[in-house]
Amino acid sequence: MQWLQDNQNRFGFRLRLVPLLKVQGEKLSSSLVRQWIERGEIEKATQGLGRYPTIIGKVIGGKKRGRLLGYPTANLSPDPKKLLPPSGVYAGRVNLKGRFYKGMINVGAKPTFEDSSFGVEVHILKFSGHIYGHTIKIEVASRIRSIAEFTSPGELSRRLEEDRVRTERIFDGMKPSRENHHVSDFEN
Repeated sequence: MQWLQDNQNRFGFRLRLVPLLKVQGEKLSSSLVRQWIERGEIEKATQGLGRYPTIIGKVIGGKKRGRLLGYPTANLSPDPKKLLPPSGVYAGRVNLKGRFYKGMINVGAKPTFEDSSFGVEVHILKFSGHIYGHTIKIEVASRIRSIAEFTSPGELSRRLEEDRVRTERIFDGMKPSRENHHVSDFEN
């Protein structure tokens, strides 16, 4: 810091000190934001980032079980080097060609179907279309619940309807994202 102060005239810049930012009393840092995302504290992470945490991935084929339940999903292949929130069900928004759709996101296993493999999938509300092979961007807005095993597909379907209603309610009070979105976000 001292070197910067001493050399600002020499190198033609002006040093301006700004106060540390805090979120809910904690000093903001990239490490803290990562911890919040890892713990599923999405609202805190959103405050720290100034935007919603995102998941970007290519839409790949799945087992089409969601479609049979009335909740078709886009299964994603996210970058394995990117940070994801912990297993759970989340409310979010999906950016498709610059248009936003509400979505219910599942991160993790699918125990009702005895599928322990880790995956990311999103049911896009009020959307029908073919997006296989496209890269989509999901803004994660809020954690809805933990992953649960249901006794039957019918029980899961009823819970998904509750999740859909909750997602709609979350969005009723949600502020728009501050991030800029471009058609180029939707790649083939």
